[in-house]
This record gives sequence, C-alpha cells and structure tokens, in this order.
Amino acid sequence: MENDVPLLKTIAKKFGTPTYVYDLDRIKDQYRLLQDAFPWPALKIFYAMKANYNICVLTTLKDLGAGIDAVSPGDLYMALSCGFDPSKIIYTANNMKETEMDEVMDEVMDLSNFHCIGCHACCREPGYVRLKKDEPDAIASFLGLSVHDFISQYTILTKDRTGLSLMEKEDGSCIFLTDAGCNINLVKPLQCRQFPKEWRFTGFETICGWAKKIL
Repeated sequence: MENDVPLLKTIAKKFGTPTYVYDLDRIKDQYRLLQDAFPWPALKIFYAMKANYNICVLTTLKDLGAGIDAVSPGDLYMALSCGFDPSKIIYTANNMKETEMDEVMDEVMDLSNFHCIGCHACCREPGYVRLKKDEPDAIASFLGLSVHDFISQYTILTKDRTGLSLMEKEDGSCIFLTDAGCNINLVKPLQCRQFPKEWRFTGFETICGWAKKIL
C-alpha cells in the first residue's frame, strides 16, 4: 500500500479525515525482519499491545506467531478475545493490587481443574494458616494429643486476635511440613484444602508446581 495515493484518497473520501490506515503487509514484513535479526530457535516475540489495540493488527501478529505483553486486565481480555492462547500472554503490570492479580489469574488459569501434585510450595509460603472452630480438636485427635497440648505446642494467636493459626518454622514453612510431606494431610485445615480456589497468596502461580505447568 506504500505511496498508493489513489487508495488513500478513496479511503479518505469514504471514511472522512483524519483516518488511521494500517498497512498489514508492512507489519508482516517488519515482523519477519525482527525475527530474522535474531536467528535463535527458542526466540519468542511479545507485542506490547499498549502501543496499538487495533484488532486487525493484533490478529495479524497472532497469526505470525507473536505473543502479547499485557499490562492491564483490559489488555488481557482483548488479547484473549483475539484468540491469543493464555500461554502466549505475559503480564507485566506495575503496582498490581491483589484483586487485579486474582482477576487476571481467573482469566488465564482454570482453577476448577486444579489438582495438587505434591510440590508443597504452598506449605513453604509464610503466612497465617487460620484454624476453623473444630479443627484444633480434629488435628489434636489425629496427633494423639489433648486439645490443650496441641494449641500450646503448635498454634499461635493471630495479630488481630480473632483466631488461631498454625505455627511456622524459622524459614516460614508450616510446622507440619516434613521431607515426606504434610504430617497432618488427612486432617489439614480447610484453608489448605481450598488452595488455590478459595484461598491463595499473591504470586502463587510462580511457585506452585501445577500452576507453572499450566502457564
């Protein structure tokens, strides 16, 4: 289309001015030039879509094999609607809120298909493991302890003083995590059993073995 003055005049007459006109052939040529400049078998090119959200531009780049660099939930939704596979979308936003991360993760990862592969990464993450009302009794019985002994040996009062949490080791991992796995797996707290569908920590997808396989 370069220097095709009659075509540009026809477009201006039909759509008025100013009108943005994109030459998809030129985009394809430039993409291939970039590709050829880095002859590496594992090369991956991600287009920063904040530069241009035009759907035709996005779908053309998708067909060429490009991925997407998204910086907002809106970027993500548009990339998915254009047919980009979630595995070819990277999310590089700054100063994300937990709610935004949850929203993004729900879009790119189907947590309903989650199954624990036993990597125990979540067990090593520092933070409260809050106990429900009847859980101290169940865990104490499983361990052959009195409830009093279990609470005094293995729990702490949360800072907001609203309940009990399992203790952590010095490295932040759960007190019941061993080399063989969770010592109380059969009676582990609801919070653990609901991971990551109902409860998850920010950035869990970077350490959870199942999530890393999906992504």
